[in-house]
Parts: sequence; structure tokens; C-alpha cells
Amino acid sequence: MPSNTRKRIIITEEQLIFVVKQLLGKQLWTEQGEHLKIVYLGKRENNNGPDFQGALIINSSGQLLRGDIEVHLYANDWFRHGHQHNSAYNNVILHIVAQHHPDSITRTKNGKLISVLLLPRELYIQPYLIQYYRLPCYHISKRNNNRFLYSLLAMAGEQRFIQKVSLFQSQMQLEKPSQVLYHGILRALGYSKNMSPFEELARRLPLNLIEQLEPHNNVYKKQAFLLGTAGLLPSQRKTTALTMDYKIDILETIWKNMGNCKTSMNENDWQLSHIYPNNSPINRILALGYIIQRYYKTGLLKGLLQLVYLSVPGHNSIEEGLIISGDRNPQEHKYLSTPCHIRKTALIGTGKASQIAINVLLPFAYSWGELACKPEIKNKSLDIYLRHQGIAENTITRHMQTQFGLGDNYVFNACQQQGLIHLYNNYCKEGNCLDCPILN
Repeated sequence: MPSNTRKRIIITEEQLIFVVKQLLGKQLWTEQGEHLKIVYLGKRENNNGPDFQGALIINSSGQLLRGDIEVHLYANDWFRHGHQHNSAYNNVILHIVAQHHPDSITRTKNGKLISVLLLPRELYIQPYLIQYYRLPCYHISKRNNNRFLYSLLAMAGEQRFIQKVSLFQSQMQLEKPSQVLYHGILRALGYSKNMSPFEELARRLPLNLIEQLEPHNNVYKKQAFLLGTAGLLPSQRKTTALTMDYKIDILETIWKNMGNCKTSMNENDWQLSHIYPNNSPINRILALGYIIQRYYKTGLLKGLLQLVYLSVPGHNSIEEGLIISGDRNPQEHKYLSTPCHIRKTALIGTGKASQIAINVLLPFAYSWGELACKPEIKNKSLDIYLRHQGIAENTITRHMQTQFGLGDNYVFNACQQQGLIHLYNNYCKEGNCLDCPILN
């Protein structure tokens, strides 16, 4: 049993996070004398960002605040961990602690003061007091049959698909379809941590400039153009390795001869640490060069649309057209990345290829088919989407399954997984439980 002394609390931060879940729905007072109620804790994150992201809090004025929640044993851990210098914590709206000092304040990198909530001592020293408030959707499977749940998630997944279609169609009113598709793929390559810099790369280096490079079949030239514009070649980075091999020498020479240094991004624009090796933006950009090269004869737009048109629902033929295998000798580009990135795995594996297919290529193909009056592409893309097997889970789908109280026996297809994300984005994050279709 954890104990509390005047100087030290014998409890782990993970245990404290479990205790925090008891605060949901209760009337609370901050150390600054502010009254509040946590409506939704958001999804639990285990990365180097805030502990809970996408939380909803009602303040003393009745205003609904959206943001993140950070949990610490001691209030000054905020400064000890350097959060005041980390922009990832700029969206924090509440700092929950087990021990607080009157002189301690919580301030974000952008200068915002954050309210501090001191946990009641009895919550973590007397376990029998634990009363974990569950949201109304918890154990929904016990109140409704499985057919209802699967059907509802499928409908929500279709709604998410149509939302993406509408977004692509509006973007194609402003840009060429090929650039819209290219932008969507780069966004998908970035994950949450590098999504914005990948979008910036798409703006600085449009697809047509890459596809116009001579000779068209030179993948090194494409990779040099992409990496150089991203500001991620060794000569552009402070963390450059000293040794260089023939491929890096080729890329550096190509970029130097292009003379486009003024268009480059900065390495500080990118999140290069605390990410999985496979998610390294350097590896993803190398993979992007290979993908563009793969379809250089037809162009990326036509090549990927043909991929959809020729695909058979229930098979992974689309993924096969996006996978960049690891048999291209990873040692060739080992000096582009830090040592932890040297790994003989695919630059784009089946999991990432499936995410691009579900989130980008299929809704884009549907929207393009509708605008171009090509019903065969439109219908084919929706059919593949609805029948696609489940893809790798992410933090939102795992969070929603936990929130619904669903065990490991529930297996969802890709459309139903997208339905979980749709419910999270449109109801959970908005604190709109009353209108959520899963309760109606």
C-alpha cells in the first residue's frame, strides 16, 4: 500500500494515473481556487507528451475547455522534466499532482500558466475508496448484441470515409488531383509527430517538380531532392555522422548541383528523437522516393488509381503496390539516420501501406472517380474499403475498445476500426455523449 510522508510519496506515477481516473465527473477545486469538473480524460498516451490528450474540462464559468492533462507525483516535476521548454506541452490545461508546494507554478513554453489540481491524499492511501467512474458507453456490448455494435461501427466508418471524400474533393477544387494525393500520402507518412513538417515538405516541393526531374528513372535524384528540401541530408544537420558511403556522396552531390538550398527546411522542424526507427522521417522520405520512382512511367496519380481499379476486394494488392521492402541494403543509407535507425526492415511495410490505403488512397480514389465521372473507380474503392480486413491498431482504436469495455475477442475490420476513430473525434472529444449513436 502506498504511503505518504511530509517529504516523499511512496507511489509510482503509473499508480497515480490510475487514481486520476477516479476524478472523472467529480466536482474539484484547483490550488488556485478554481472550480472545475473533468468531463472526459481523453486518451492515455505513453509517449513523451502529456499523459492524457484530448481531455474536456468544465471550468467555474461553465466554459468547456479542450486540451491535455499532465500527471506528476510532485508539482516541481514539471520543471525537472523540462516540460516548460517542450512545445508538446503547450496544449496542457490541467496539471494534476500528489504533492504541491505553494511557490511552485506550472508554465508552458508559450508562457501560459496552468492550473494545478492536488489529489486528495485518501484516494491513493486507502484503496477501498476507489470508485472509478465509467462513461455511459462502458460495457456497451452487454447492453446490446454484437450485431448491433458491428453494424453501428460500420456505419460510423462509412461516415468517416465520406468525410475524407468531401475533404479531398474540396482540395481538388484548389489544387491538381496529383498534388492532393501526394499531399495526403506525405501526411500519412508523418504520423502525429511529423505530420506538419511532411505537409510543409509537400508545399515546398510539389509532386510535379519531382516527376519532371531528368532522367525520370533516377531514384537517387528524387531522394536527393526530397531529403535536401526537407533539410535532412547529413551536410544540413548538426547530428551528421562523420563517415559517408557512396550513396550519401551521390545524394549530396546531386543536391549541391541542384542549387536549391534556399528552399530547404530546417532539421529543427522535424521530430527526430523518441520515435520508432521505422517511423524515422528520413527513412519515410527515402521510401517516398522509391514509390514515386516505381510509377514514373505513368505518374503517381495514374499509377495508384490503376492499383485501385485492378485490385480485388479481400486481397492486399493495393498494399503490395505501396510496400518498399527492406532488401535494398539498409546499410546504403545508414549514415542518413542515427545509429538506432539502422535496421533491416521494410521502409514501408504492410502495416503502413494499409494505413495509407485506408486513410488516403481509397477515399481519394472515390472522390476522384466522382469528380471525373468514373463510377467504376468510385464503386471499386468503396467496396474495397468496406471489405478490407482490420489493420494495425493505433492509440485511438485501443483507447475506444478500452472505453467500451471490449475484450480481445472483438475483431473489427478496417471500416469498423475507422468507425471507432469517427466516434472518438465527433463525440468523445466533443463531450457529446448524449448524441452519440452508440447510446441511442
